[in-house]
Amino acid sequence: MKRLILTLLIGLTLGSCFPPDRTKEYERRSEERALRLENQLHQERELTNNWRYAAFGLGVVSVVLLIIGTAIGSKGRSDAGRK
Repeated sequence: MKRLILTLLIGLTLGSCFPPDRTKEYERRSEERALRLENQLHQERELTNNWRYAAFGLGVVSVVLLIIGTAIGSKGRSDAGRK
């Protein structure tokens, strides 16, 4: 019985180890995955920056239109008061 348990433990221990060529394949896949994730993160940052510029531009246009509208309304109000 002891011999059977010892054989099973040794078999499980040795069977769970990676062979040398599998380790290299695992490392290569890990590096490829890291590069892929890094590229994806870079693309997401570029997209975020584009949206940031678009939102800033829209804000500037909104303020300019507000000022123009206020000026037109003020001019119309003063012209209406003169008649």
